[in-house]
Amino acid sequence: MASDLIIIRFRECKDTEKFLSYLSRDNPGLFSDDTDGDLIVWSHKPILISKIAYQFSFDEYDDSGWNSFEPDIVKATMVKREEDAIWIR
Repeated sequence: MASDLIIIRFRECKDTEKFLSYLSRDNPGLFSDDTDGDLIVWSHKPILISKIAYQFSFDEYDDSGWNSFEPDIVKATMVKREEDAIWIR
C-alpha cells in the first residue's frame, strides 16, 4: 500500500554517490536527483536514513553530528528518530 509522496533534500553531503547507494539499498524504489550539489530523493514509501549511511556521507563522524542531523524535509507527514535510524513517512 503506497502512501503520499515523501520528498527530502540533503545539503552538504560530502559523498553524494555513496550516500545515495546506502539510501537506495535501504529504500528500494527510491527516486533521486542531484541538483546544484543538493541531493533530492522521493518515494511513495517510508524512507529510512541509517546512521551508517550518514556517517559515511557527511563530515561529522561522531554521535553529536548524527544526533543533531536534521534532513531538509520538503514533504512528509511524520518523522520518527531512533538510535540508529530516522524514518520519514
